[in-house]
Amino acid sequence: MNDFKVKNNEIRDKSNRKIGEIKNDEIRDSSNRKIATIKEIRNEIDGTDTMDPAYAAALWLCFVKRGI
Repeated sequence: MNDFKVKNNEIRDKSNRKIGEIKNDEIRDSSNRKIATIKEIRNEIDGTDTMDPAYAAALWLCFVKRGI
């Protein structure tokens, strides 16, 4: 399983490479392209309604977007 870190609004992989960031309610990849919104993520992953947006985004990036 891939490890990840959430610090402020950045999501980093186990080698500390930035894989995503939350800006406003959008998730942006390391190239600053919009890849999803918090609302889209919450609709896709049950149980994330009360979760911190950064952690919901990290789950989505690591398990849904990357297909792990």
